[in-house]
This record gives sequence, C-alpha cells and structure tokens, in this order.
Amino acid sequence: MDDALRKQLQEDAEVDYQQALEDDAAIQERVTTQPDVCSDMGSGVLPEEPIQDWIFTFGYDHVNPITGETLFKRFVKLRGTYVGARMEMVRRFGRRFAFQYPLDEAGRSTGIIMKFKLTELELQNTTSRTYR
Repeated sequence: MDDALRKQLQEDAEVDYQQALEDDAAIQERVTTQPDVCSDMGSGVLPEEPIQDWIFTFGYDHVNPITGETLFKRFVKLRGTYVGARMEMVRRFGRRFAFQYPLDEAGRSTGIIMKFKLTELELQNTTSRTYR
C-alpha cells in the first residue's frame, strides 16, 4: 500500500472516530435529559453496563486501515462494556467493521465463528485491558 493511501485511510479512520464520539455524546445527552427514555428507572440515568467479552466481525470489503490487509472472514475479541468495546473498535478500525456480538456461554458467537469459518485477528495490548 502506498503512503498516500495509507495516510488517507488513517485520516478517514480519525474522522469516523470523531463522528462516533459526537454521536455517542448526543445519545448520552438525550438519554440523561429525558426521563421518559428510562421511565422504568425514574431518574433517567442508565445503569452501569456489564463488563463482558465481545467479538467484532468484518465484511468482504473491509481492510486494515494501517496495513491494507483484508479483514474478510476475520474477527477480533475485546472485553468491556458494549459502548467501551465498540469505541475501542472505532479507535482501531474506524467504522469499518460489520457486527458486534456478545461472546456468551450459550455459544452464539462461537456458532457464528464456526458457521462463517472466521479466524481471529490478534490485537496487541488487549489481553488484560477492559474498555468502559
């Protein structure tokens, strides 16, 4: 991959990340300022999200924004809250991933991995991190 394309992919990933931050801030403001969104809780404040393992899959046209390597039939595993793990994915890949699934004991994610013959993309510096 040439330097110009690599630079463009990095810039696109940064724009996607900034947009995701803005979107999440707007959603959080709407949720916490409108009690009817969480009427069963009364206060309008969301409970703390549970920490769990997640997998993220990629589509046929997704490539690593740094290396240019294809990510088709690959997945990554992260531990954190739904939003925390998703934000880490956006930080690393922009919005260029397909789906987020909980890695649960019932094997739902394992079934997806086996059904589509996905292989794990090992990420550096994630083994002991929890994203909130």
